[in-house]
Amino acid sequence: GHDSTDWAIRYDSWDAGPTTCEHFSKCNPNGCMGCEFKGKINTPLVLGRVIPVTKDEEVTVETAAPDVVEVVTIPAYPHGYQWNNGLLSRILPDKDGINQVHSFTSHQFYPTMRIRGEDGTYRIGMRMHLHNNRIRDFQMPFEAMASQSDMLKSLAKYELMQSNHANAGTHLTAYLRDSLEQLKRRAEETNTLTSFGWKDEMRGFLIGDRYYHADGTVKRVLLGGYAAQKQAALTAPQGTLAGYAKPLNYVYNREGMESLQYAICSGWGSLLNPFCEELYCGLLLAITGGDSGKGKSTVAYASVYAFGDSNAMALKSDDAGTRNALWATVGAFNNIPLIFDELTGVEAEWFSNFTYTLSLGEERARLQSTGGGVKFANQAAWKMSPFGTANKDLHGVLAATQANSQAEAVRMVQIHVDSYPIPKLEETEVQMALAQMKSNRGTAGAALIQYAVTHTEEIFNRIRAKVAMLVEHIPGTKYRFYRSHAACTLVAAEIAVALGVCEFDVAKLTAFSITLMQKLAREITVNNTVTSEDAFSRLVASLMPGIVVTSEYRDSRSLAGVESPRNMLKGPIIGRYVLGTKQAGEFAGRLFLCQKAMREWCMKNRTDFNNVLDHLRYAGALVHDDERITLTRGTDLPRVQQRCVVINLNKLEAAGPVLVVDNTATNTQAGA
Repeated sequence: GHDSTDWAIRYDSWDAGPTTCEHFSKCNPNGCMGCEFKGKINTPLVLGRVIPVTKDEEVTVETAAPDVVEVVTIPAYPHGYQWNNGLLSRILPDKDGINQVHSFTSHQFYPTMRIRGEDGTYRIGMRMHLHNNRIRDFQMPFEAMASQSDMLKSLAKYELMQSNHANAGTHLTAYLRDSLEQLKRRAEETNTLTSFGWKDEMRGFLIGDRYYHADGTVKRVLLGGYAAQKQAALTAPQGTLAGYAKPLNYVYNREGMESLQYAICSGWGSLLNPFCEELYCGLLLAITGGDSGKGKSTVAYASVYAFGDSNAMALKSDDAGTRNALWATVGAFNNIPLIFDELTGVEAEWFSNFTYTLSLGEERARLQSTGGGVKFANQAAWKMSPFGTANKDLHGVLAATQANSQAEAVRMVQIHVDSYPIPKLEETEVQMALAQMKSNRGTAGAALIQYAVTHTEEIFNRIRAKVAMLVEHIPGTKYRFYRSHAACTLVAAEIAVALGVCEFDVAKLTAFSITLMQKLAREITVNNTVTSEDAFSRLVASLMPGIVVTSEYRDSRSLAGVESPRNMLKGPIIGRYVLGTKQAGEFAGRLFLCQKAMREWCMKNRTDFNNVLDHLRYAGALVHDDERITLTRGTDLPRVQQRCVVINLNKLEAAGPVLVVDNTATNTQAGA
């Protein structure tokens, strides 16, 4: 029904030029009045377009979970940029001052955050909208912004590329730099945290990706390093606090369970280690015993379920044997307790180093290669009281590996479950209760952490009061770590009772704690502490193969001639013992020991050389503590001269047990 003219105007005009100023003037003469471009241009199209003002926009995107959507906010684009018709474009004036559109990519993307790592360097958090209504979040190093080529390479790793339009790479680079400047003005930087536990000078606590702040708020943060790798063990709380507390109390809130109650609260008390003295970094709680069915591993798992998945936080003895992986894991969890399960088969020397290093709170310094040289590697640090389980006495393991293992022994709290009348429950009951705790994992820890970060001053005061109380029952500086461990455990128990996590009798638990620490102090004195007298006996026995034994101590000019040693020597000569005869009794019972050999033995066996000399001096057996002696005088052996300690063993034997004053402490100890 259209005539030819109508058809030509409406449908055959695709190749026609833009509407002219002359045409507008004919249709609406008044519309062109006052135009500053009148007579200068032929069409308004050459004036370009107005730069649009964009606003934040909320869009709905799909997630990885089926039938689940998420609302995300697309920030307003910087001035001079637009997203239109599936293209991200830059609007720039040309040489005539007319705004022109330059498309540079078909991907809608923008920076979401500036991320500062713990080493002070920065990364950029990016978000890219995919064509299937999904989003892709990724990070790129800030150093990639140094050049256009580096930036384009970093983006291309995530399938984000510029278009084929002229100068598209230049416009894309400009867009990202302008977006970052806008982001700096709009949002604060976000820290990437590489370890869990207390942060920002005790003003916050990180568990998983949840940061508990002192003002009571909880926010999500970015994780890096080993923390990101271990995040799966500390997922968001599951279930309810009551769901965790009910099975815990059913199993452990019973008469005679104080030993296992102490173990449970010890794990919770690991959070409070930073509230103690500066040198206290936590102690290993060893749960040992040969009897099965006492729940050594179960109680550790029950305690750790307060924070997360105990199975993912338990290291078997084989895992614990890898030193670098071990300390990296401990450093990542920081104040949150781990479980070192089945330590029965570990080597004594490894275990000795493990307990000592654990109590120091940091791994030893080491170097790493950087390609152009070497630098110090990142050093893991922590303040943790983890669990350890074994079927044998671990204090005995320490005593077997060192002549004086007191230094390591006081850095481990051991609960020997066979020593306590622990009620025995059906295994199926315990396992069902443990499964319920697992289903409600993380809830108790969240409550404890929330309370701790919002009551730091109160907890400081409570810890100090507990330590002061324990000093009256467990005095002595060498047991100060025991007092700190007990204080953290008892305060954690009090908080847990107040929050409804457990229903333990804190008064009974306090009495048990005092008894336990006193018992450990006695056992260490007997089994892990070597007196000066015992040290001297071990020293002589150890050096015996190198001690020349003769009947007399003749002069080389003696008419009786030289004598041969009465024993077979092994190794270098480091001493001489004179038996004495009726005719030559002047040196009877004299023992000459190389001073250097004595010092080396004492250093190796952690014994104070001066304390050994004091023991001999008080017994009246020390003749000289520094005299140059020819150890082979009057014998047929080559001349050997050493600076020696001269001891009269006859007087030492006659003196019997001696009271020796330890010059490194204020107390005295029996020499026998």
